[in-house]
Amino acid sequence: MYAWLWRTLPGGTGAKTAQAIVLLVAVLALLMLVVFPWASHHVPFLRVTVEDPAGGASTASSAPAVFTPQEHSVPSGGTTPSMRNPSTAASTQADPLL
Repeated sequence: MYAWLWRTLPGGTGAKTAQAIVLLVAVLALLMLVVFPWASHHVPFLRVTVEDPAGGASTASSAPAVFTPQEHSVPSGGTTPSMRNPSTAASTQADPLL
């Protein structure tokens, strides 16, 4: 198949290589943007159900995990090292080059 494609493409080696790359990118884009999203809705083993503690079954996709900043606490100093003012940090440390 690849030999047939190589013989079918017009031009020299450089032009054939460029055309083959463009065709490859086009096929990958078609797969990623059209075929795979369509197929994901038709594949039954992607629809996972889990038991609800109340006894009923619910789909895993019905309750997406959401990051909430309240779950993470700030250190007791009030700021993280990346938030500290570099001018105050430099004044408290000795310069190793001096």
